Order: sequence, then structure tokens, then C-alpha cells
Amino acid sequence: MLIDYDNVKIFFLSIVFIMPFIIFYLISYNIVKKKDLVARETKRLNDKNVVQLIISNKSSPTILLSLDGDIIYYNDSFSHLFDTNDIDNYVEDNIFVNKFITGGHSHRIIETTYKERYFYVEMMRCNKDIFKGIIISYIDISLIKNVYIKQEEFIKDLKHELRTPISGIIGLSDLLMRVDFDNQDELKKIYYTINDESLRINSIIDNLTANFETNTKKELIDIDYLFDDLNNVYKTRDTNIKIYFRNYVNDNLISDYKLVKQVIINLINNGLQYTSEGYVSIKAYEDINHIYISVRDTGIGMDSKELDLIFDRFYRIDKSRDKHTGGHGLGLNIVKSILVKLNATIDVKSKVNEGSTFTIKFNKNENS
Repeated sequence: MLIDYDNVKIFFLSIVFIMPFIIFYLISYNIVKKKDLVARETKRLNDKNVVQLIISNKSSPTILLSLDGDIIYYNDSFSHLFDTNDIDNYVEDNIFVNKFITGGHSHRIIETTYKERYFYVEMMRCNKDIFKGIIISYIDISLIKNVYIKQEEFIKDLKHELRTPISGIIGLSDLLMRVDFDNQDELKKIYYTINDESLRINSIIDNLTANFETNTKKELIDIDYLFDDLNNVYKTRDTNIKIYFRNYVNDNLISDYKLVKQVIINLINNGLQYTSEGYVSIKAYEDINHIYISVRDTGIGMDSKELDLIFDRFYRIDKSRDKHTGGHGLGLNIVKSILVKLNATIDVKSKVNEGSTFTIKFNKNENS
């Protein structure tokens, strides 16, 4: 077979001529492709940085997870809320997060508690170009929740505390309507009891509303005037338990008159509740730095193990030794909370069958 060398020569010359263009095209294509890859990666990193920047500046604790649940990033607020070990095991230890990841939910809000704080936890799944993953934010609702809890407690306290005196007044009023009393002493005793129960309701309302008062006044308190005021509250009581007031203080006390009066009323009522015979004595005295007001009763007293509990909400001493069936143990709890507002303290000394002494200590430097 004859070879046409001219054609072969032309073929190779064509390849030699075209080859640089082919090589240039391939190189250009690869460069463009690499540039595109770099641009996309740069955009991805930039997007990630933007997302992290946004998350970093959020005040609420926030964490970013991959769609598979791996931790990508969390802000400083999140690290301050959770301990290091808790963050490392965050997904594993949180059932609601696990359910969100595996359940395919797009958005969900739940309520939870952590370190005695209340949170709304918002979980959101993102499939955007800027970020593909899960964003979880913690919104602190402790302030709102505590207000709600306090309202619930207030309603519960009101229901408990008012039931007994109101039932007593209703019962005695019903008795007065159904029975003709010839014995005036007996009739007078019923009137006294109704009056006592009415005063008790008034005291309960003052107690419960005092717990909601956040502002306190600083006013001059003449202790003689305060003791006369208190004496007028109790002088109509039909009881054999005497109430004595003694003032050995020369200086005026500067505090919130209404709240100081309420504290002493609660302590007197506590003494009357647990005293069958004898007296309740209220005494004011002072030293260089403090003014003291003590309330002493000759009642059933308490043993040492009860002294640390009596200021707890709804705590009452052994009912078998309690002559009074009314009350639910709120008085002393409210005393403690009011004294905190007044920057005052209280001390208790007591012995079984020998009575109790509650001593309030006010700092004189509060008067300056």
C-alpha cells in the first residue's frame, strides 16, 4: 500500500497547530473550575463567618449543630450557661434535642429549666445556602415565670388563709340568725369572736399583700406611738392572755412604719396562737448600734430542731401541741421576707413548755 506522505505531513502539521489551543482550553477550563470551587468555598466560609458573627452578638445562649447533630459553634452566652462537660455531651444528654434532630421537625419551642432558671428553647432547622444545620437558642423567661409562680402562690395562700376565719364568721352569723339568745354574756362572746375573725382576715390581707410590695419607706417611727397603735388593735380581744408593751428606747427608729407594724402583729398573733395562759410581752430596747424589738410569749414553746424550720412557708409546729386549729404557717414566713426588705434580722429562743422569744434587730446606721 502506497503512503501519501503529503497527507501524513499535513495531518501532523494540523495536530501540531491545534494542540496548543487544546492545551490552552484545558488549562483555562481547569483554572475556571478551580476558581469556581474556590469562590464557592470562600462564599461558604464567609457565610459561616457571617452566621457565627451574628450568633456571637446574640445575648441569648445559642448553639449551631449540623443536620446530623454535630456541634459546629456556640456563643459566649451559651458557654457561660452550660458547663464544659454539659456542652460536650449536649446533644447526647438532651432528649428533646435528639427528638428534634431525628424527627425531622423544622421548628419547635419548648419550656425547660436549667440551674434553677426557666427557659424557652427555640429549635430551628435551616437548609439555606448561607447555613445548613440546626440553630438552638435559649430565651430566659425566669422573671416572667417567677411572677406567674408568685401569683399562683398568692391565690393558694389567700384560699388557705381566708377559709378558716370566713367559715367561722359564717357559722356564727348563721347561729345568730337561728337562735334567740337570752344570755347576754354568751351573745357578747359571739360578737367578740366575729370581731376577732374579722381582724384576722384584715391581718391576712395585709400579710399577703406585703409580700408583693417591693418599695419600702424610710420614715420616723415613734415607738411609743407604734406601741399605742398596736395596743388599740388588741384591746377588744376577749381573752385571758395579757399583752404588755414596754419601750426603753430613746431614739426614733427610721423604717417603714406599716411593715414594722405588720411584723410585730404577726409575732403577737403567733404568740397568742400557741399560748393558752399567761402573757405576750413586746419590748423595745437599744444598744450603741442597734434597736431591738422582742416579742415573748409563755406558750408551748419549741424544741431546737424546729427553730430552723419555723420561717418556712406553711410550716407549723406539732399540731398535737397546737391549741388553735386555724392558720397555715404563713405568718412567720412573711415576717422573714418583710425583714429582708427592711434590712433587719430576727433571732429566736425557745424551750418546750416555757415559751418563745422572737427578737428583731434594726441597725441604727439605717437611720442616717
